[in-house]
Amino acid sequence: MERVLFENVWKLYDRRYGSNRFRRSWQALMGRHPERHEFWALRDVSFRLEEGRSLGIIGPNGSGKTTTLRILSGISHIDRGHVRVRGTLSALIALGAGFHPELSGRENIYLNGAILGLKHSEIRRYFDDIVDFAGIGEYIDSPVKRYSSGMYVRLGFAVAAQIRPDVLLVDEVLAVGDARFQARCHERIRELRDQGTVIILVSHDMWAVRQSCAEGILIRQGRIEEQGDIATVLEAYNRVVQQESLERLTRHREESATAGVSCDLNILNERGETSGEIGLGHPVTFRIRYRADEVIRRPTLVLTASAHTGPCALVLRSRKAGWSVDRLEGNGHVDVTVDEMRLNPGRYAAQCVIKDEHDLTALATSPFRELYVRPPQLDWIKEDCFYVPEAKWSEPRTDQFQIP
Repeated sequence: MERVLFENVWKLYDRRYGSNRFRRSWQALMGRHPERHEFWALRDVSFRLEEGRSLGIIGPNGSGKTTTLRILSGISHIDRGHVRVRGTLSALIALGAGFHPELSGRENIYLNGAILGLKHSEIRRYFDDIVDFAGIGEYIDSPVKRYSSGMYVRLGFAVAAQIRPDVLLVDEVLAVGDARFQARCHERIRELRDQGTVIILVSHDMWAVRQSCAEGILIRQGRIEEQGDIATVLEAYNRVVQQESLERLTRHREESATAGVSCDLNILNERGETSGEIGLGHPVTFRIRYRADEVIRRPTLVLTASAHTGPCALVLRSRKAGWSVDRLEGNGHVDVTVDEMRLNPGRYAAQCVIKDEHDLTALATSPFRELYVRPPQLDWIKEDCFYVPEAKWSEPRTDQFQIP
């Protein structure tokens, strides 16, 4: 059965008044006609979901993700198109919004459950599961005003997770608590999906989206830019993020090039082809091209690769490698070969710099080039690291001592 129909939807906002038509009409009645600042938050967005389907909505800030959820939940109205939701709908958005700070956790479970539509008998039946899921144990009879922010939100999720709606909207709430609790949240989402609930998840956490959703859409500036299998959509999103990072870094890089000296960077794969895509563990060659109208005495060459979040992940410095030439002059290139690329799969911004013999002054800086380290398989999950070394694992060996 088709649970969600979101067809050719357009949504218009005014930056000054939002969607408050009454306020705009009142201003006009009073003879005030301020300049309108209208923009389309959604432009011809469409998707359909049947029972048991899961959709991740991703995109940069301000792209229209939350607007989509607001429309589905009935908070906002559309200007064009058609929206239909069949069955019950629930939202995991403002967790614990119905909690009273003076009431205990026990009392708030019954209060919040009633607000969410659960019957008293249902809450009583689920009570032990809620307390166990939230992990608050002995604090269940303490006022929630004494809870930590993590305990507060965990309890809110534990109550809301007991509802079994036909359509569930989730907005940036799966990053609460520790890793163990987050794993339980994802497991609960998958259970609901397996029971036929339609899951629509909005998040900036790509790992959470990959774990919970089979399909995805990438929204930018109110339009769908990519739609389909979640792996394909996440890859498109990574390209967008990397491109924006490259442009930002290029705009802000130091204008330190000396007149008459310039350089560029090419990335060559194992076949010697110019390509920014390199497989994990495969060889790569960084070709530093230079033009020196004047002689550069005993130069130092530096090559770096930075993650889109900013930190430097790789540095290759000619001086440390023992590479030395007396001079650079005219047009030419220097190849820097890495036998096995061991950067964690993902996208990086690579750049080379020609510096003086003292390794202090930058004589020329290349534009940033995209370096994409391809994962070994499609379902390979990216870890939060930069370097993935090759290692050997031994067989278990019996020890004579015990760990204290």
